[in-house]
Parts: sequence; C-alpha cells; structure tokens
Amino acid sequence: MEYGAVAVGATIYFGSEESRRQVIEVSEAFEYVHELGMTIVLWCYLRNDAFKKDGTDYHTAANLTGQANHLGVTIQANIVKQKLPANSGGYSY
Repeated sequence: MEYGAVAVGATIYFGSEESRRQVIEVSEAFEYVHELGMTIVLWCYLRNDAFKKDGTDYHTAANLTGQANHLGVTIQANIVKQKLPANSGGYSY
C-alpha cells in the first residue's frame, strides 16, 4: 500500500527511562526507511528529572543538546529537531 509519503519522523527522549529502547527501535526503523529512499526527521529532546539541578533546568544546556544531536546524526537522521541551547554553561555531571 502506498501513502505518498516522502519522509518519516520520530521522537527520542534522551535521558528518559525508555531512551535506550527508543534509540534501538528508531535506528532499526531508520535503516529500513533509508532503504526505501525516504527522508528521516528526528526530534531529539531531553527528558530526565536529573537534568534539573539547584533550581536550574538544564534540558537546554548546550552540552546535553549537543550530545542528543550527535546521537540523532549517528542513527542517520537527515533532519534533527532540537530546542536551541539556552544554557551554554552546560550541565555538570
């Protein structure tokens, strides 16, 4: 069955309890989507209460969003959607 789609999209919530499963499932799906010659859009968002520390929300810290973007490209997303970094000081592990 053909739907006329030219792209497939997915969201991974990096840092969530389900992120490991999401990365595996999405990367396997993306491999198949590329075989079909389609474009892939990936929303790389952070979700983990540990990223909130001392009253500051680090979900948009440059070092964390950069890692999420890197993982998105690594699993071959053609377009990566990410919130712009708002905290360039970074999250201290």
